[in-house]
Amino acid sequence: MSSSGKITAVSTGTVKIRVTTSSGQTDFVKVKVKKAVKSTAVSLGYTHKGTVTAGTLNVRKSASTSAAIITTLSKGTVITIKSTDSDWYKVTFQKSGKSYTGYVSSSYVTRVADITLKAGKTKALSATLSPSKSTDSVTYKSSDKSVAKVSSSGKITAVSAGSAVIRVTTSSGKTDFVKVKVT
Repeated sequence: MSSSGKITAVSTGTVKIRVTTSSGQTDFVKVKVKKAVKSTAVSLGYTHKGTVTAGTLNVRKSASTSAAIITTLSKGTVITIKSTDSDWYKVTFQKSGKSYTGYVSSSYVTRVADITLKAGKTKALSATLSPSKSTDSVTYKSSDKSVAKVSSSGKITAVSAGSAVIRVTTSSGKTDFVKVKVT
């Protein structure tokens, strides 16, 4: 503990700290330091959808143009976007009664809005971390603050007509996002 009273954790465990005022009064504070638990995932609780815009879109085994092609999708096919990996979406979909999971280039998919708000309206987001005992912090960021702003607590404020992506990021680097359409 510093002379100004700042306590810095060094390792896990419990310590009892004695505090003495300038008038001689004494008190104790018990401090328990827990091991940091990094998040393995974060979710805003939305199912992200997208529509294929290319005539034919290759679905690949991994996020690379050199990865094996699993199948193809036709223009207009609606897919579920599970996560992003640079310029790739990890997606799931049904085709001919069979379930698929694979990767597609985000350049050929138009995201469907997860949230639609009128200008001036607000909506609160709530990030759920996994595991639930994670000690990570989260930050929120808007791709276009002139369309939709987001506070440090996840409150979206619709500013003007357009679309923006609100992304939540944990201190461990895990992310999730919602597409917001403002009317």
